[in-house]
This record gives sequence, structure tokens and C-alpha cells, in this order.
Amino acid sequence: MVNALVRSDPTISLLTDISERLTRIEERLGADSEPTERCWAPDEVAKRVDRAALTIREWARLDKIPSKRDSRGRRWIADEVAQLIFQYQGLPPEEELSSLSNP
Repeated sequence: MVNALVRSDPTISLLTDISERLTRIEERLGADSEPTERCWAPDEVAKRVDRAALTIREWARLDKIPSKRDSRGRRWIADEVAQLIFQYQGLPPEEELSSLSNP
């Protein structure tokens, strides 16, 4: 009996339709979007390893640490590189960094 009332009520039917459409749209948007890569700002990395931010920025600028530039020229350190820095509490050995591609 309740189902009959729900089906006969146009407001509930409209809300159900809208909910289903939104669910389909969210699924499509989720499937279309590319996964974002976690990156760290040099200042964030510096705080985690208790070093001066200038040191981390210089390592990135001198390509001792693989980093990427965004459209505004800021450098970003990829998560895998940042994890190595956290593990070694500073600049990792050359062989560790050379195994990572420099973008």
C-alpha cells in the first residue's frame, strides 16, 4: 500500500527521478576525471623533515630532487620523492633519486 502511495505522489516520483539522474551524472564525472597525483610544496616537505624551506627549494631548483613546475612556475615535489625525503630525513642517496624519472 505504501508503494502505491509513493508511485501516485508526483512530488516523490520527481525527487526519485532527480536523485537517479544526479547519481548517474556523478558516476560519469567520476569515470571521466583523471586521478590526481599527490604532490608536495617544498615548504611542506621542509616542515616535515625539519629543514629550511630554502634548502628544499634549492635542491629542487638544482635538480637534486625531481620536481615539476606548474603553470605559475611553482615547483611541486611528487609524493614518491617526498616519501623518500621523509624516510631519509633529508636528501636521499643519488641511486634512490636516479631511479625516479625527472619530469
